[in-house]
Order: sequence, then C-alpha cells, then structure tokens
Amino acid sequence: MTKALNRLIKDIIQNRKVILIVLLIWGGVVLVFHKFCPMVLLTGLPCPGCGLTRAFFSFLTLHPMEALTYNATSVLWIAFILYAFWNRYVCDRKIKGFGIILGILLIITIGYYLWRMAHFFPGVGTMAYFENNYLAHMIPDYKHLISVIFDSLN
Repeated sequence: MTKALNRLIKDIIQNRKVILIVLLIWGGVVLVFHKFCPMVLLTGLPCPGCGLTRAFFSFLTLHPMEALTYNATSVLWIAFILYAFWNRYVCDRKIKGFGIILGILLIITIGYYLWRMAHFFPGVGTMAYFENNYLAHMIPDYKHLISVIFDSLN
C-alpha cells in the first residue's frame, strides 16, 4: 500500500503546476460565473458531462440513487477511474485497453446526453438552460432560437 501511495504522491508532485493552474482557473471561473462548464457559459446548454461532478459527490456521500439522477453514466466513469487507479497505483502497470475503454465510455456518455436533451431539456437541475450565457448576450433572439430548436425536438 505504501508503494501505491508513493506512486500517487510522485504523480501529484510531477503534475503540481498543472493541478494548481486547473484548480485556480476552476475556482476563479466558479467565483465569477457560479458555474464552471465552458459549454454552459458559452451556449447556455448543458454538456454531456453535466451532472458528473455532483454525481461523484453523491456517491462519495453514499447517495447512489441521487447520483444517478444527476448523470447515470457516472457509474461507468467511477468504475473506469477505479480500474485506472487500481492498475496505475496498486498494480503499477499500464491500463490495458485504455483508449478503447475511454472511447466507448465517451460514446455512451454522448449518447446518453443526446437522449437527455431530447427528453428532458429544457428542464431543471443538470438539464436546465442557463440564461446568462455568452451567446444570449451577443446574438439577438438567441434564447428564442434555442426554444424553437428544442420545442421541435419534443
């Protein structure tokens, strides 16, 4: 177990600048916009990953059913992260099929996103329209255009 912890600490130290920059940007964007997702901030539309962070925290706080309501693909992402963590830090080996597994997971996540957009957008929570987005400020009648596009889908 100490070898796994040492590998983890080594990776964190090697990537400390990137980790620090990401955390600072994340914190700054959330402080200013109260959201982090670039797609939401730009378009007002939820992204395929919307709800994953809340789902992860729900799993961590032992609320798995709540997590599934945020984004059902979170179960697959958590399984993938645990698989990758186990292989990298516990077994000290390369992750077999990393690219293939990640590709399949991305396809499933995007497919689930399209299904949620067709059935639940605009809704509440992770599938809500964010009105204070960049395009709404730059394009007259942007909100109307979005409502026309998505009303025709439902």
